[in-house]
Amino acid sequence: MKKALILTLSALLLVGCGNKTNTYDGKSEGYGGEITVQIAVDKDGKVTEISVDAANETPAIGGEAAPKIAESIKEKQSLNVDTVSGATVTSKAVIEATRDALKKGNVTFDGM
Repeated sequence: MKKALILTLSALLLVGCGNKTNTYDGKSEGYGGEITVQIAVDKDGKVTEISVDAANETPAIGGEAAPKIAESIKEKQSLNVDTVSGATVTSKAVIEATRDALKKGNVTFDGM
């Protein structure tokens, strides 16, 4: 929740500074329940931030994997990322939630 607030405030600051950044939310079903992501996309279609909420996942497994997958997606600018061994369901859910958010923003992304 704290990351989502920081991401939202950062996006608002960027918009206020003249940079066009849009945010989109997505969700998918993980191992322990719903996983949500919020992405920030700049005017060129680049994902600049991904915040993930995987509070219902097993903390030491899916809870640790979810932010790693989100960071990998952002770094590679692609949904074609490796899943985390032992947390495959969570990994795939983060990817699908990100796909959901990208679709809402009509953002073209590798792996869609």
